[in-house]
Amino acid sequence: MSIKNSKTTLLVVIIFCLGLYSSFSALGATNPDPAGEDFIRSLRDQVLSTLTPKELSEAERKSNFEKILDRYFDINRMARMSLGRYWRKADKGERNEFILQFKAMVVNTYAERFKSYSGERLTVSGSTKRGRMILVNSEFKKKGEKPIRIDWRIFGIKDKYKLFDIIVEGVSLVQTNRSQFSSVVRRNDGSISALLKLLREKNSK
Repeated sequence: MSIKNSKTTLLVVIIFCLGLYSSFSALGATNPDPAGEDFIRSLRDQVLSTLTPKELSEAERKSNFEKILDRYFDINRMARMSLGRYWRKADKGERNEFILQFKAMVVNTYAERFKSYSGERLTVSGSTKRGRMILVNSEFKKKGEKPIRIDWRIFGIKDKYKLFDIIVEGVSLVQTNRSQFSSVVRRNDGSISALLKLLREKNSK
């Protein structure tokens, strides 16, 4: 039993190395948020400067990545959304452990892959704001290939922003995780402890 990597998550790894899709697009009129766009540019620049140098050790890269997650990502929200309806069924202890294991999975899965950066570019192209939710649009460009559309979902209060989902060509990372996690829970008769056991094993490797 394992959680399979998808094409979407692999694309996100590449995107990280750079510096509400349907619900927002249905609005028609745009309400841009320049500060949200700058937030994504700042994330891109931090990734380039702290994760892509070839000379970094595995421990250094993981430590730097964890700092970026703490600064730019709402890991609690991402974990809660990724567990979906099973979040309501989990008790407090299971929720707390899931958040810890979810974060560890992200760090362990992606940190070392950032050293594969080879000059790809991420260009922010606009944004749409609806209440506290912001969608920042961008394009991932690799020489000789068609640009890939990337949308970044942000929750913003005043000047505080946190990223909670990444959408690659209309496919949500959170929804992909939710599908994988839900599959594991269903195959184990609704047992969240089975999912936690799998994550612990995965993170210990």
